[in-house]
Amino acid sequence: MRIYSSKGNDPNYYWRERKLKANWPMPANDANGVPDIVSSAPDSGDWISTEHRIIGATKVVNQLWFAWTAANGKSDAGGFEFPKPQVQIAKFDLTQDYACVDQMQVWNPDVAYAYPSLTTNSNNEVGISLAWGGGSTAFGSHSVGILGDFVVWFGDASDMTSTRTSPTRFGDYLHVRLAHPDTRFFSAFGYAVNKTSATPPAEDDRSIYVEFGREAIAPPPLR
Repeated sequence: MRIYSSKGNDPNYYWRERKLKANWPMPANDANGVPDIVSSAPDSGDWISTEHRIIGATKVVNQLWFAWTAANGKSDAGGFEFPKPQVQIAKFDLTQDYACVDQMQVWNPDVAYAYPSLTTNSNNEVGISLAWGGGSTAFGSHSVGILGDFVVWFGDASDMTSTRTSPTRFGDYLHVRLAHPDTRFFSAFGYAVNKTSATPPAEDDRSIYVEFGREAIAPPPLR
Protein backbone atom coordinates (compact mmCIF):
# COMPACT_ATOMS: atom_id res chain seq x y z
CA MET A 1 0.00 0.00 0.00
CA ARG A 2 1.28 3.47 -0.81
CA ILE A 3 0.69 5.94 2.05
CA TYR A 4 0.99 9.68 1.43
CA SER A 5 1.59 12.34 4.08
CA SER A 6 1.99 16.11 4.30
CA LYS A 7 2.64 18.22 7.41
CA GLY A 8 1.23 21.66 8.17
CA ASN A 9 2.55 24.39 5.88
CA ASP A 10 5.13 22.13 4.23
CA PRO A 11 4.59 22.54 0.45
CA ASN A 12 5.94 19.03 -0.14
CA TYR A 13 4.27 15.69 0.34
CA TYR A 14 5.84 12.31 0.95
CA TRP A 15 4.95 8.69 0.46
CA ARG A 16 6.10 5.25 1.42
CA GLU A 17 5.06 1.79 0.27
CA ARG A 18 4.37 -0.87 2.86
CA LYS A 19 3.45 -4.54 2.54
CA LEU A 20 0.17 -5.71 4.00
CA LYS A 21 -0.21 -8.72 6.27
CA ALA A 22 -2.35 -10.64 3.79
CA ASN A 23 -3.50 -10.62 0.17
CA TRP A 24 -7.16 -10.21 -0.70
CA PRO A 25 -9.39 -11.24 -3.61
CA MET A 26 -9.17 -8.84 -6.54
CA PRO A 27 -12.34 -7.93 -8.46
CA ALA A 28 -12.82 -9.08 -12.03
CA ASN A 29 -12.96 -6.43 -14.76
CA ASP A 30 -16.28 -5.31 -16.21
CA ALA A 31 -17.02 -4.89 -19.93
CA ASN A 32 -15.02 -1.63 -19.94
CA GLY A 33 -11.98 -3.19 -18.32
CA VAL A 34 -12.64 -1.55 -14.93
CA PRO A 35 -12.40 -3.66 -11.75
CA ASP A 36 -15.94 -4.23 -10.47
CA ILE A 37 -17.05 -5.93 -7.25
CA VAL A 38 -20.41 -7.61 -7.79
CA SER A 39 -23.11 -8.84 -5.40
CA SER A 40 -26.58 -9.81 -6.55
CA ALA A 41 -29.80 -8.95 -4.70
CA PRO A 42 -33.22 -10.61 -5.10
CA ASP A 43 -34.25 -8.04 -7.73
CA SER A 44 -30.86 -7.09 -9.24
CA GLY A 45 -27.72 -8.68 -10.62
CA ASP A 46 -25.58 -6.21 -8.68
CA TRP A 47 -26.32 -3.81 -5.81
CA ILE A 48 -22.67 -2.83 -5.09
CA SER A 49 -21.13 -1.73 -8.42
CA THR A 50 -17.83 -0.55 -6.92
CA GLU A 51 -14.12 -1.37 -6.94
CA HIS A 52 -11.46 -1.71 -4.27
CA ARG A 53 -10.47 1.91 -3.64
CA ILE A 54 -9.69 2.93 -0.04
CA ILE A 55 -12.67 4.95 1.23
CA GLY A 56 -12.39 4.53 5.01
CA ALA A 57 -9.58 5.95 7.16
CA THR A 58 -8.97 7.03 10.75
CA LYS A 59 -6.16 7.53 13.27
CA VAL A 60 -6.15 5.56 16.54
CA VAL A 61 -3.43 6.86 18.90
CA ASN A 62 -0.28 6.00 16.89
CA GLN A 63 -1.97 3.84 14.27
CA LEU A 64 -3.50 4.62 10.89
CA TRP A 65 -6.44 2.43 9.88
CA PHE A 66 -7.56 2.10 6.24
CA ALA A 67 -10.64 0.27 4.95
CA TRP A 68 -11.88 -0.79 1.52
CA THR A 69 -14.35 -3.12 -0.18
CA ALA A 70 -12.88 -6.39 -1.45
CA ALA A 71 -14.31 -9.05 -3.77
CA ASN A 72 -15.38 -12.55 -2.85
CA GLY A 73 -13.15 -15.55 -3.61
CA LYS A 74 -9.48 -16.24 -2.93
CA SER A 75 -6.46 -14.03 -3.49
CA ASP A 76 -3.91 -14.90 -6.16
CA ALA A 77 -1.80 -16.40 -3.37
CA GLY A 78 -4.61 -18.68 -2.25
CA GLY A 79 -5.71 -18.74 1.36
CA PHE A 80 -9.23 -18.36 2.68
CA GLU A 81 -12.06 -18.16 0.15
CA PHE A 82 -14.49 -15.39 1.06
CA PRO A 83 -18.02 -16.44 0.05
CA LYS A 84 -19.25 -12.84 -0.39
CA PRO A 85 -17.68 -9.42 -0.97
CA GLN A 86 -16.27 -8.10 2.30
CA VAL A 87 -14.45 -5.20 3.95
CA GLN A 88 -10.69 -5.27 4.49
CA ILE A 89 -9.08 -3.16 7.23
CA ALA A 90 -5.30 -2.63 7.52
CA LYS A 91 -3.54 -1.00 10.48
CA PHE A 92 -0.17 0.79 10.24
CA ASP A 93 1.94 1.82 13.24
CA LEU A 94 3.54 5.28 12.99
CA THR A 95 6.07 4.41 15.70
CA GLN A 96 7.30 1.46 13.60
CA ASP A 97 7.93 3.43 10.41
CA TYR A 98 4.39 2.79 9.13
CA ALA A 99 4.72 -0.99 9.40
CA CYS A 100 1.50 -2.93 8.85
CA VAL A 101 0.81 -4.47 12.25
CA ASP A 102 -2.62 -6.01 11.68
CA GLN A 103 -5.18 -6.76 8.99
CA MET A 104 -8.76 -7.80 9.63
CA GLN A 105 -11.97 -8.36 7.68
CA VAL A 106 -15.67 -7.68 8.14
CA TRP A 107 -17.37 -10.59 6.41
CA ASN A 108 -20.31 -12.95 6.60
CA PRO A 109 -21.06 -16.25 4.81
CA ASP A 110 -24.57 -15.13 3.81
CA VAL A 111 -24.39 -11.40 2.99
CA ALA A 112 -21.88 -9.00 1.46
CA TYR A 113 -20.38 -5.91 3.13
CA ALA A 114 -19.20 -2.81 1.29
CA TYR A 115 -18.57 0.96 1.46
CA PRO A 116 -16.82 1.26 4.86
CA SER A 117 -16.44 4.59 6.65
CA LEU A 118 -14.38 4.86 9.87
CA THR A 119 -13.91 7.34 12.70
CA THR A 120 -12.36 7.29 16.20
CA ASN A 121 -14.11 8.52 19.33
CA SER A 122 -12.63 10.09 22.45
CA ASN A 123 -12.22 6.62 24.01
CA ASN A 124 -10.12 5.50 21.00
CA GLU A 125 -12.86 3.14 19.84
CA VAL A 126 -13.41 2.90 16.08
CA GLY A 127 -16.93 3.22 14.74
CA ILE A 128 -17.83 1.91 11.31
CA SER A 129 -20.66 2.68 8.92
CA LEU A 130 -21.10 0.29 6.01
CA ALA A 131 -23.53 -1.30 3.57
CA TRP A 132 -24.73 -4.90 3.71
CA GLY A 133 -26.96 -7.04 1.52
CA GLY A 134 -27.10 -9.64 -1.21
CA GLY A 135 -28.10 -13.25 -1.39
CA SER A 136 -31.63 -14.52 -1.93
CA THR A 137 -33.34 -12.33 0.69
CA ALA A 138 -31.32 -9.16 1.46
CA PHE A 139 -31.28 -5.85 -0.42
CA GLY A 140 -28.58 -3.20 -0.04
CA SER A 141 -29.02 -1.60 3.39
CA HIS A 142 -27.13 0.50 5.95
CA SER A 143 -25.54 -0.70 9.21
CA VAL A 144 -23.19 0.54 11.94
CA GLY A 145 -20.95 -1.00 14.55
CA ILE A 146 -17.87 -0.67 16.76
CA LEU A 147 -14.87 -2.62 15.49
CA GLY A 148 -13.90 -5.39 17.86
CA ASP A 149 -17.51 -6.24 18.78
CA PHE A 150 -17.86 -8.57 15.75
CA VAL A 151 -21.44 -7.46 15.14
CA VAL A 152 -23.13 -4.70 13.12
CA TRP A 153 -26.57 -3.21 13.72
CA PHE A 154 -29.22 -1.94 11.36
CA GLY A 155 -32.58 -0.23 11.74
CA ASP A 156 -34.63 0.18 8.57
CA ALA A 157 -33.68 -2.29 5.85
CA SER A 158 -34.31 -1.82 2.14
CA ASP A 159 -36.88 -3.96 0.32
CA MET A 160 -35.72 -3.15 -3.23
CA THR A 161 -32.63 -2.09 -5.17
CA SER A 162 -32.57 1.53 -6.29
CA THR A 163 -33.07 2.09 -10.01
CA ARG A 164 -32.11 5.78 -9.89
CA THR A 165 -28.58 5.04 -11.09
CA SER A 166 -27.15 2.94 -13.88
CA PRO A 167 -25.63 0.57 -13.05
CA THR A 168 -27.84 -0.02 -10.04
CA ARG A 169 -26.06 0.36 -6.72
CA PHE A 170 -26.42 1.12 -3.04
CA GLY A 171 -23.95 2.88 -0.75
CA ASP A 172 -23.44 6.48 -1.88
CA TYR A 173 -22.91 8.99 0.95
CA LEU A 174 -22.76 6.46 3.80
CA HIS A 175 -20.52 7.83 6.55
CA VAL A 176 -19.79 7.94 10.28
CA ARG A 177 -18.59 10.94 12.33
CA LEU A 178 -18.25 11.89 15.98
CA ALA A 179 -21.41 12.83 17.80
CA HIS A 180 -21.40 16.13 19.70
CA PRO A 181 -21.12 17.29 22.39
CA ASP A 182 -20.41 13.81 23.85
CA THR A 183 -17.65 12.51 21.61
CA ARG A 184 -17.72 9.05 23.17
CA PHE A 185 -20.57 8.44 20.74
CA PHE A 186 -20.79 8.20 16.97
CA SER A 187 -23.24 9.66 14.46
CA ALA A 188 -23.84 8.00 11.11
CA PHE A 189 -25.85 8.66 7.96
CA GLY A 190 -27.42 6.05 5.71
CA TYR A 191 -30.65 5.37 3.88
CA ALA A 192 -33.14 2.66 3.00
CA VAL A 193 -34.74 2.03 -0.39
CA ASN A 194 -38.37 0.96 -0.04
CA LYS A 195 -41.38 0.42 -2.25
CA THR A 196 -44.40 2.67 -1.89
CA SER A 197 -47.97 1.39 -1.78
CA ALA A 198 -48.72 2.92 -5.19
CA THR A 199 -49.67 0.75 -8.16
CA PRO A 200 -47.23 0.08 -9.68
CA PRO A 201 -44.93 0.57 -6.65
CA ALA A 202 -42.65 3.61 -6.76
CA GLU A 203 -39.27 4.03 -5.09
CA ASP A 204 -39.04 5.79 -1.74
CA ASP A 205 -35.53 6.61 -0.49
CA ARG A 206 -35.62 7.35 3.24
CA SER A 207 -32.66 8.97 4.99
CA ILE A 208 -31.45 7.39 8.25
CA TYR A 209 -29.54 9.25 10.98
CA VAL A 210 -28.29 7.19 13.91
CA GLU A 211 -26.26 7.93 17.03
CA PHE A 212 -24.62 4.95 18.68
CA GLY A 213 -21.94 4.00 21.19
CA ARG A 214 -21.34 2.12 24.37
CA GLU A 215 -23.51 2.60 27.42
CA ALA A 216 -22.24 5.50 29.51
CA ILE A 217 -20.05 4.50 32.44
CA ALA A 218 -21.65 5.42 35.74
CA PRO A 219 -19.73 7.85 38.00
CA PRO A 220 -18.02 6.39 41.08
CA PRO A 221 -20.16 6.28 44.22
CA LEU A 222 -19.86 9.07 46.78
CA ARG A 223 -18.02 8.14 49.96
